[in-house]
Amino acid sequence: MDEQAKYRLQYFSQYKDVLAIDWAWDRKDYVPGDFYVRAIKAETNVAELNKKHFAQYDYTTSMSLEEARDFIAKNRNMCGEVRDCKGLSLEDECVDVEFKEPIFIRTLS
Repeated sequence: MDEQAKYRLQYFSQYKDVLAIDWAWDRKDYVPGDFYVRAIKAETNVAELNKKHFAQYDYTTSMSLEEARDFIAKNRNMCGEVRDCKGLSLEDECVDVEFKEPIFIRTLS
């Protein structure tokens, strides 16, 4: 993992009040509700990505992995009913970037 890399988190809605997530089903230690926040690398061209996916996604400003982790932890209400955030799911690279420690949100009932 590149410590200098910057990421932009994807919003689920145009109102920028909900983060887009992917369930962490492919993890061996998956527990229902575990998830990744969808993101892209900061240098990715958003207009080209949206055109490729026939969509209009909105993203946060760029931030480091640690800043992204802090943003998610402080805005846990933007994730919906979930369990633990394991990291970021990079839409432009089709890979997951793991946090050293997951964020324990646990709003899933």
